[in-house]
Amino acid sequence: MRTADPAARATVTDAELTGAPGDTVLRLGTIDAAYDARGRSLADVSGYLTRRFGLPGGDAHEVRRQLLRRRPPACLVVGGVDRARDPEALVQDLLGQLAARARSRGVRLVLGFEGVPPAGRPAGALLGVLAGLAPSGPVLTRCADRLARAAAPPGGRVREVPARPR
Repeated sequence: MRTADPAARATVTDAELTGAPGDTVLRLGTIDAAYDARGRSLADVSGYLTRRFGLPGGDAHEVRRQLLRRRPPACLVVGGVDRARDPEALVQDLLGQLAARARSRGVRLVLGFEGVPPAGRPAGALLGVLAGLAPSGPVLTRCADRLARAAAPPGGRVREVPARPR
C-alpha cells in the first residue's frame, strides 16, 4: 500500500522496492491516499485526509462530506482500523459513513482490520457498525458472524464432523 500512495512512497527505500516480489508492488498513483490508523485518533485520520487532499478541513463529518464531493473520486486505503485509538469513533464518525456512500459517489475505499483484535475492541463489533451503515449490510453481518465464530474457543466451533458424502 505504501508503494502506491505518492506521499507514502517517498518513505519506501529502494531496497524494499527491489526486494519485494513484483506482483506485490502497486504502481505509483494507484492509491490516492494510504494511512495506517494504528494508535491514531479520529482527528489524526481526518487531519491526514484534509492535508493529503488539500481540503478546507473541519470535523470528521465535514471531511467525509468533502471527500464524497471530491472530483475525481478518491481511492483510499485505511489500515489498522481496529487498532486505532478509538476504532468505534473512527468507524462511526468517518469511515462507516464514507463506506456507506462510497460506491454511489465513485470513491474506492479499502478498510484494513488486523488479525486478533485487542480485548474490548472486537473487529466483529466494528463490522457490525459498518453493517448498520452500509448498503452491503448483510455481507458485513455475515463477516461479523464469521469473525465471532472464529474467535470462539475451539470447543465451541466444531460440534461434530459431518459424514463424508458417498
